[in-house]
Amino acid sequence: GEVRWTPEGRAGVVELTYTCGDVVKVARFQVKYMPLELTPEEVAAWAAKYNPKFVERFGDDVIEALDKPTGKVDSSGDELYVWQDYVTGTDPTDSNSVFRTTITQEDSALIIGWEPELGESETARRVYTIHGKKQLTDAVWENIAGRAADFNFFKATVEMR
Repeated sequence: GEVRWTPEGRAGVVELTYTCGDVVKVARFQVKYMPLELTPEEVAAWAAKYNPKFVERFGDDVIEALDKPTGKVDSSGDELYVWQDYVTGTDPTDSNSVFRTTITQEDSALIIGWEPELGESETARRVYTIHGKKQLTDAVWENIAGRAADFNFFKATVEMR
């Protein structure tokens, strides 16, 4: 399949195109940045995991660093920013550390997941919600709430608590 990142200001959409049998499907995962929810201490603790590389590349001011490009690009060539790594839990100093979405089918169950798998304390700071549409042209994304098989298109929102 093809994965594409489309930034929209301080948020963005990850799009995954995949095939299920003979049907081409598209999953869209929206990533949002909630700056008022973050404390400098939380961001500093996250950034410290990647030192000394983090300070060398982005400087000592971790809040200011959130708006700096990481050097990573999406499949469209658009720059990715440190805040996107913070929200998704990836390493801003490693070009191979990216948010990956997965969709698999086991029997009749559709399994939607993502990497990286964060630890309990990091996961507790994020809310992942999966929404779906039967047709891409449908006006409203519905919360799938255990009804993944009813939908053909998906997006996940990732928000900081």
